[in-house]
Amino acid sequence: MKYRILSIIIILAMFCLTITGCTAMAYNSLSAEQNEDNDKNNTNAAENIINNIVITENATTEDSLPSSNNTDTIALSDETADSKTDIIKKKDLDSSWDITEDTVISLDGTAATVRGEGAKVSGGTVTITQAGTYVLMGTLTKGQILIDAPKNDLVRIVLNGVNITADKNAAIYAASADKLLIILADGTKNTITDVGSYVYADTEKGEPDAAIFSKCDLTINGTGTLIVNGNFKNGIKTKDDLIIISGTFIINATNNGLHGKDSVTIVDGKFDIKAGNDGIQSSNNEDDTKGWVDIKSGVYNITSAFDGIQAETDLTISSGAFNIITGGGSAKAPIRTDSGMGGGMRPGGFNSSQQTTTNEDARARKV
Repeated sequence: MKYRILSIIIILAMFCLTITGCTAMAYNSLSAEQNEDNDKNNTNAAENIINNIVITENATTEDSLPSSNNTDTIALSDETADSKTDIIKKKDLDSSWDITEDTVISLDGTAATVRGEGAKVSGGTVTITQAGTYVLMGTLTKGQILIDAPKNDLVRIVLNGVNITADKNAAIYAASADKLLIILADGTKNTITDVGSYVYADTEKGEPDAAIFSKCDLTINGTGTLIVNGNFKNGIKTKDDLIIISGTFIINATNNGLHGKDSVTIVDGKFDIKAGNDGIQSSNNEDDTKGWVDIKSGVYNITSAFDGIQAETDLTISSGAFNIITGGGSAKAPIRTDSGMGGGMRPGGFNSSQQTTTNEDARARKV
């Protein structure tokens, strides 16, 4: 499969990209008084990074996001337009809810009660069966929020100060729907925790395998805080597109922190991710129009055993502040050489270790 070179738009006046790792490299402005050896060393380090960067010529202001004319990734040309060519739709931006009109699910230990339509309770399992907005509050110590709605339904769940601990596998599991939209209520702290050993709902596919797992598109918005403890494998994972509009995220995962198989789009937010594999990952290697990561802004503190950010195809960063500490990333991947552009990343990878390992025929790790 042919891999395209990542494209990063750097807003020089507003943002600073800092990467640190087990083999740290930095490109710092040097004064005229510093000696020529330091100039040469830093120039070489910068060249290793710049070899993997293509600056988009049209990027002159913070609002100058890449368009489909100058980048290979899907562009956010109009966030509020319902267009088949835009990954972000109006419904992704909608964080409204009304506790007096929407269905309210009150969690209480190992049980729950429902006020309104579209959800039912059996033991510690709350099953949402149709489109609508569902406001969750309280603590569930042993159970699951299961979304099992028709495949054309939009299910919106509001995390309004919840603490949910799973009993068998994922704490929040979207088994069927068109899209799951999670809203982080303003001023709330929400904690989602899975178990360390799973009883799979689908043993053939080994699913679910994340504290928050979705078979459909997954969007998260709102201004609250989401703490995710992925004790089994992944923190947040979808088999389709993952979109994060806003919020504060603290994610601890034994495998990947954030995983969108088809794509990952992040508009803004604050992220503290600790991962045993990649911090942020998109892994679709069967369709060259998918498997990309698009970061438009945000603050990122990522500590990962492998890559901080890993895209199977394209990695586009428009702006943001990054502190990434990795355990080697592509330094642990097979070393291959190519006549194309070198660099220290696996295809689409972004880590603090710089080594020439990229190759058009190389493959990133599969989850």
